Amino acid sequence: MRALALTLNQKDWTQERIADALGVGQQTVSDWLNKNTTNTETGNGCIPKAHAKLSADQKKEIFDRAKAGERQTQLAADFDVSQPAIHKAIKSVEKREDRAARILAKASLPHGEFIPMIEGLPFSERTAQRLMSISENPVISNTTHVSLLPPSWGALYELSKQPDEKLNEAFEAGLAKKSNFFYITQNVVTLR
Repeated sequence: MRALALTLNQKDWTQERIADALGVGQQTVSDWLNKNTTNTETGNGCIPKAHAKLSADQKKEIFDRAKAGERQTQLAADFDVSQPAIHKAIKSVEKREDRAARILAKASLPHGEFIPMIEGLPFSERTAQRLMSISENPVISNTTHVSLLPPSWGALYELSKQPDEKLNEAFEAGLAKKSNFFYITQNVVTLR
């Protein structure tokens, strides 16, 4: 993730934009760009307790080891967490890597190359731009919200244009229901 942040920074992305795109805090991006990253391991060989939250570095290590073929039961024992916690960590890293790959692919395109890239796809340039806006929104792309989101990409696009704080408020207030997605878009707009 740090390498991607450095690449995006070289493409004149702001730290805030990088943080939003990668789903991390702005301070984390600042640390990455200033080479002030710290090792999250304790250094004393302590294994995190089952109730402890796995750090991003630990999740990445779990992902890499699982990808290399190590069993989730062994990883759970090594990190002293449950197998569901291991599965969740792996999915979290997969999602971040997929998102990072999409962002890097788009950022790597020279100006004017987006349209040729989407030629031949079964939708228009405008639809592609809207779908990218939806996928880049950290609140909408949060997997905990999936079951609450409307099935219409048009409604999702309208939601993606709203400030993250207002979207989070809408989810917390219970406005996001599949059966009333038009209600959501109207009410999120009024939360401004």
